[in-house]
Amino acid sequence: MSLSDYVTELHLYGWQAIRLLQQHFSDYSEWMLFLSKLGDPRYAFLIYFPVVFCLSRPQGTQILWVACVSEWMNAVLKLILHGDRPYWWVGETFHNKGKEEWELPVQYHLTCETGPGSPSGHCMVTSAVFYVMVISTLDSTKHQSKAVHVSVWTMFVVLISAVNISRVFIATHFPHQVIVGTIVGMYHQETLDLFLLHSKLSTLEL
Repeated sequence: MSLSDYVTELHLYGWQAIRLLQQHFSDYSEWMLFLSKLGDPRYAFLIYFPVVFCLSRPQGTQILWVACVSEWMNAVLKLILHGDRPYWWVGETFHNKGKEEWELPVQYHLTCETGPGSPSGHCMVTSAVFYVMVISTLDSTKHQSKAVHVSVWTMFVVLISAVNISRVFIATHFPHQVIVGTIVGMYHQETLDLFLLHSKLSTLEL
């Protein structure tokens, strides 16, 4: 099999996952839209950064750096990978070739984005920003019980998973695109964190 065959196979499995989610959770579409909005990268600048900055200037500055670099890196990766979005991939691959059994997905007002879809910007920026918030919280609660740490990480996993599922549900991304976005976001945050530590940018005053 060629690389394109593997990519097509990956998209096929992803398409089946989208249809499964839409069939079983159609009654929760409003919640899915809310969760998708919760992961909007703009909120990193409009909500998360100001709130954290008021509580801790170094951590707020770090979140701003992480959000900016994540947005830039996501745009670069999308231009390089140029991943298809589900609603245009199925149209180009099947719908225009007479295979009507491959219906176009249910689309919502947040579905149709014009740029490439890999990796997911919502998942990448949100995972990076929330990862910073989790690490900051754990650093400030080093002497707390293990239950506190488990609770914080559980909340992080649940929230990021919910955003990922919502992006797949509304057919904006394939599953592998949200997974890659989450992993890259967390790994990128770790790398940037080391850079900020060595350059002492975490103490920069705005």
